[in-house]
Amino acid sequence: ARREAQMQASIDETYAYIEGNQLATVNHFRFQHPLRYEYHNDLFIVVETYGGAYLVEMRRRCPELGSRDIYLDMADIRSSQNMVRAGIDTIRGCRIESIYVLPAMADSAEPPHAAGENDEEASGENDEQD
Repeated sequence: ARREAQMQASIDETYAYIEGNQLATVNHFRFQHPLRYEYHNDLFIVVETYGGAYLVEMRRRCPELGSRDIYLDMADIRSSQNMVRAGIDTIRGCRIESIYVLPAMADSAEPPHAAGENDEEASGENDEQD
């Protein structure tokens, strides 16, 4: 119950951050292989690319985003080998709902903490492979 409350608080803080900073949405972003991301909570991940950083919202809560385990149902659907598109593609089997452009960190308030995170570093990167 406590983990669920922390997770919901993290998701709520992330929505407040999006609204408070009026983050712009994009339909897609390009990346270099392998796709690396930082788990933020069961609904959001952060992807840094050579073109900028993106806050990626999933269509449903996806705890598999924070897991290092890989299962067959996590196979990704990608319309392109070096591009991820909202509404079409998946990451670890989770369909992408929205992609928000994160402002350069020097120009913006710090994003909200990840689920279960205090003032420590987030849980790290996960590699995604096609």
